[in-house]
Amino acid sequence: MKSSPKQPLASYRSCQQELARSVLLRRLAFLLATVGSMDTKKTIMVVDDNADMVTVTKTILEARGYSVIAANSAEELFNRLQEQRPDLILLDVMMPQMNGLLALRRLRGNPDTSSIPVMLVTAKVQYQDILAGYKQGADYYLTKPFTSSQLLNGINILLRDGGAPP
Repeated sequence: MKSSPKQPLASYRSCQQELARSVLLRRLAFLLATVGSMDTKKTIMVVDDNADMVTVTKTILEARGYSVIAANSAEELFNRLQEQRPDLILLDVMMPQMNGLLALRRLRGNPDTSSIPVMLVTAKVQYQDILAGYKQGADYYLTKPFTSSQLLNGINILLRDGGAPP
């Protein structure tokens, strides 16, 4: 018995429709996941006494979808922590009044802030400085000047975002 020419065409159309349905379902799942992740936007606090460094860092992070809180001193860091707990703190080391290492020690000594990941971002590049940062409890150490890729790689490691920077 011969098959009619309409059967293969109908089968082909059925496959096309199933494929289109599958693609639409994947796109819908992606969109729903994206909308859901908008509610869980990560917050990063940038602490640096150099206003230009804060502006540049904030621009990089906001372009990647992070919410950014800026603090110009360790004192301001602790005041802002009473209002909001960030997912990550980027902390300069060389600041007046209280330097970043003392601030880090205070963060690690407080049960409310001890689990917040801290990336030291500093111009101090000597081995002893890096070692001191890690001994005080830094989770990551980034030296200035840095590229946006270096910054974002460190953030991805600490926040386990998994996304590759541009």
